[in-house]
Amino acid sequence: MDIISDSLSRIKQASIARRRNIRIRSSRIIKDILYLLYIKGRIAGYSYFPNSSEIDVFLSFANGSPQIHTLKRISKPGFRKYYSRGDLYKLIKQGNLILVSTSQGIQAFEASDLDQLKTGGELICIVN
Repeated sequence: MDIISDSLSRIKQASIARRRNIRIRSSRIIKDILYLLYIKGRIAGYSYFPNSSEIDVFLSFANGSPQIHTLKRISKPGFRKYYSRGDLYKLIKQGNLILVSTSQGIQAFEASDLDQLKTGGELICIVN
């Protein structure tokens, strides 16, 4: 299992179990994904130490309900999936938060960000 799938699965399962925090393996792409989830309000925060290989993720809850209901990995190492701007637009209009790897780096889009969606890319995951 790749590190992104493993980390997303751990976050989703911890959210379902209503755990307040979870520890996952660290990598540059995981830090980028966690930063975007934090900015969009899906997690309460995260902390890592420079010499450690793990990150503590603090999950966010609203009225006892988790902010992350579903977290689905789309593009996988053996089967990459690339979407055009129009296809991503359709996914966003369904009320999803999507994480896309573009030439400018990993970006997060939701319904309020439709005007910023300028290009397509590799769809990493869908968060609902």
